[in-house]
Amino acid sequence: MKSRIFFFAIMILTVINLAALATFAYHRIYSRYQPESCPAQELKADAFLQQKLGLSADQLEGMRKIRSQYHRQTEMIVTRLADNRMQLIQMVITPEPDVKQIEAVCSQIDSLQSLMQRMVVEHLLTQKVILTQQQQQIFSSLVMSCCSRNRNHANNCVIQNPNH
Repeated sequence: MKSRIFFFAIMILTVINLAALATFAYHRIYSRYQPESCPAQELKADAFLQQKLGLSADQLEGMRKIRSQYHRQTEMIVTRLADNRMQLIQMVITPEPDVKQIEAVCSQIDSLQSLMQRMVVEHLLTQKVILTQQQQQIFSSLVMSCCSRNRNHANNCVIQNPNH
């Protein structure tokens, strides 16, 4: 009985992860066809932040460096998450799934998601240091509105142009 409940719980978690992966893949593919997904997107984000926050040239350069560093740091994690999710799917669809291996992959996914969340918070705090008190208030409201619009996409809480 215990193993049956445990297996049922693992299956529910797997379905949730599969749904998250499908959503992630959909948005990844869909965003390729959006005008803002071109290399000029960073320039648009810069212009947006400069306009909304009234950034000086030094502040703008600082924000660019911080964003660039953030993307370099998180790129590997995003890739590893996608790989682990694909591995999870493959494990689940096998005729006789190994529950212990599935648990291990789920644990890896949990760890990576937790690390990603901490990196997002660190990124936002690092950006705030560059800003004046008034700019921080505006920045905070931008982050809040961005996150509330994109509740299912935690990484979107990193400020980009919300008009896309």
